[in-house]
Amino acid sequence: MAICDALEQWWGTEGCYRGCAQVDAAVEITDADHPAIAAITRHKAHLRQRLTELTREAGAAEPEQTAADIVVIYEGTITALLLQLVPEPLQRARRLTTELLPTDDRR
Repeated sequence: MAICDALEQWWGTEGCYRGCAQVDAAVEITDADHPAIAAITRHKAHLRQRLTELTREAGAAEPEQTAADIVVIYEGTITALLLQLVPEPLQRARRLTTELLPTDDRR
């Protein structure tokens, strides 16, 4: 759940002003071959790789799939926060992420 904690902390400081800087940059760059696109892609891939490692350590049956789901929750939460799309997006993200991870009872 550290990703939800980190997102909440980031949002409370600088995130609320702009959303995700990598997504902002990707939207503004129209050249798919621009070096910044590769850097952004590496950053997002690193996030997914790290989440895969963490979900594997947590005992997820399908760590790659679970990590991919959490990436979607994470990215969607940033957008929901920025645009105020739904009530309590951080709490929703935490609930959804928790439901994806095994508990001691489910292992």
